[in-house]
Amino acid sequence: MVLTGGAYAAPSVKKDESVYVILNSDGTVKEKIVSDWLQGSKGLKIEDQSILENIENVKGDEVPTKDGETLIWELENDDLFYQGTTDKELPLEVDISYFLDGEKISPEELGGKSGKVKICVKIENKDGHNKTINGNQKTVYTPFMTMVVMNLSNEHFDNIEVNRGEVVSDGKNQVVTFVTIPGLKESLDIDSDILDLDVDEVLEVTADVENFDMGPIMIVATPDIPIVDKIENADNLDELEEGLN
Repeated sequence: MVLTGGAYAAPSVKKDESVYVILNSDGTVKEKIVSDWLQGSKGLKIEDQSILENIENVKGDEVPTKDGETLIWELENDDLFYQGTTDKELPLEVDISYFLDGEKISPEELGGKSGKVKICVKIENKDGHNKTINGNQKTVYTPFMTMVVMNLSNEHFDNIEVNRGEVVSDGKNQVVTFVTIPGLKESLDIDSDILDLDVDEVLEVTADVENFDMGPIMIVATPDIPIVDKIENADNLDELEEGLN
């Protein structure tokens, strides 16, 4: 799972940060690595804010001077890459469950089995904030555009169906893609009976499987959502739904 974002440390410096998360087969976190990319100009001295531990320059020889949470770098080139670790809670939580012929099964037991398989990937937004809106208290979640990708070999998987998303074949494999914004329904108080927006937070993949074997499930999330300036001339719910989509 990769979470990406960007920030400006100074007018002449751009900072991009990605959090690489290695998940266990059930979605629990195994390892977190944070990678930062500072873009400036050669000889520039940068005061960078970071809460990371075990900081390591992965591409150059620069060593920072540390003052609390401030890292002072002097660029030898136009950019600098460093990484570190963190124990901070992730804004998204992933839960992956597996079923064989209708019965829940551990991923370790599923390997090599055959039958009707269902894989459920649930993504929960944990980054909620209490806000006062029109005099009422409510929880608003930081929006993360999140994409899930599975690569399923035709050698093992057949008759693949998904509850949401798309299945695309390249001849040898079938690729499942799913995009969601976890927490959006709660933030906007969307009633699914009134406004049918495709923002489900659970992907369900079913397939006929022979000798179960699959590669990693890949997840990418970013807070950099395309900006919608405004929805104009929405005279009724159908037009409003079309605009929101």
